[in-house]
Amino acid sequence: MGRYKYIPRGTAGGWIKSQDSPVIGGALGTVFDCCVRKENEGYRMWYSWRPAKGIAVANSPDGYDWSLPQMVMPRQINLPWAVDEVNRPCVLYRGGKYRMWFIGMVRPLDFCYGTSAVGYAESNDGIHWDVRRESVMNPDEPWEKNSLYCPHVIWDEEKNSYRMWYSGGEQYECDSIGYAESEDGIHWNKYNKNPIFTADKNKFWEALKTEACCVVREQDYFYMFYLGISADRTASIGIARSRDGITGWERHPDNPVVAGTDGSWDYLGVCKPFVLKTDDGFLMWYNGCNQSEGEGQVKEEIGVALHKGYQLWPEDGAARERDIPDEKIVCRDLFLGCR
Repeated sequence: MGRYKYIPRGTAGGWIKSQDSPVIGGALGTVFDCCVRKENEGYRMWYSWRPAKGIAVANSPDGYDWSLPQMVMPRQINLPWAVDEVNRPCVLYRGGKYRMWFIGMVRPLDFCYGTSAVGYAESNDGIHWDVRRESVMNPDEPWEKNSLYCPHVIWDEEKNSYRMWYSGGEQYECDSIGYAESEDGIHWNKYNKNPIFTADKNKFWEALKTEACCVVREQDYFYMFYLGISADRTASIGIARSRDGITGWERHPDNPVVAGTDGSWDYLGVCKPFVLKTDDGFLMWYNGCNQSEGEGQVKEEIGVALHKGYQLWPEDGAARERDIPDEKIVCRDLFLGCR
């Protein structure tokens, strides 16, 4: 009986999954780890496209109905640090240019020997990119092991600098979240007390790893939407908040706020959230997986969850009811986690 643990399912904290999900996937194969910008009268998404080993862009009038992908960055066969695959983009528009931070990968058959680093590119239109030949951040601290993943970058007017939250650890799944700052987006100074956010061993749903975050600044807090990996490698999404975005992180009492739903397209797990503020609340795009693609990988697609209103945290700090058909005690002997 000791092997059986309570794993929350469905959503909580005011989040509701869209019935239109998945919104990108199907015949495209695995698509994952996206970045979305509000542009003109619609949305623009850059996302990782595994069959193409690169990054694609798509457009949408509403965040749900997306155009077919346009490949904008293939793997960089002339760059040793990005020769096998590029993915996990984060795109800002500043100074009249689109600026992308992304991951370049070397992926041998044995993941133990793979490496991943952060790259940088600029574009006038978000489609044609000039890629910097050298990576801008490498795994050079013990906790980062051999891989950096999921850079999330914002421009902070008060600090007059770029701020990055990133994941470090193993290439299969990173372990923890670190932080860095830069004046130009290219030369980065890592925080001297990294990692700033690690797994909570007392919470089964995130006891193994925390990674792949998106940070949203709202009023007096930085809200971190992050991926938690349970001891049986089930992936779910939680929220934490901090006054300065670095220290004093407080976890949401309803965590995880988005988890897999039994019998649905995301029942094996949910991964890498990206959150935008809208006219009536927040939209979250996230990866979900429900079937194997073979060779130790699962097929991932991108879905949407929404939050009405801007109250991301309960005023009384108490947990609220989960939005699921019925909660269950779940045990999985094997879960090939999203990556």
